[in-house]
Amino acid sequence: MATKPSSPDLTGLTHEQKDILILTLLARLEALESKVNKNSSNSSKPPSSDGLAKKTSSLRQSSGKPPGAQPGHKRQPK
Repeated sequence: MATKPSSPDLTGLTHEQKDILILTLLARLEALESKVNKNSSNSSKPPSSDGLAKKTSSLRQSSGKPPGAQPGHKRQPK
């Protein structure tokens, strides 16, 4: 496992420099989160890049009717 980098010493920074650092880090965090949240259904990424996560099943429910044409329907010749 990777080791956690040590925190930089922020005591020498001014209040304005700390504000700039915070805004920069928030922008970077937002960019990384948007990149992580993309998959093949909401971007142009290929499905193979989605990983091994299980796809959700369809929310459609069966109507209970049998498949096919109505009883007595004559088949059309080709």
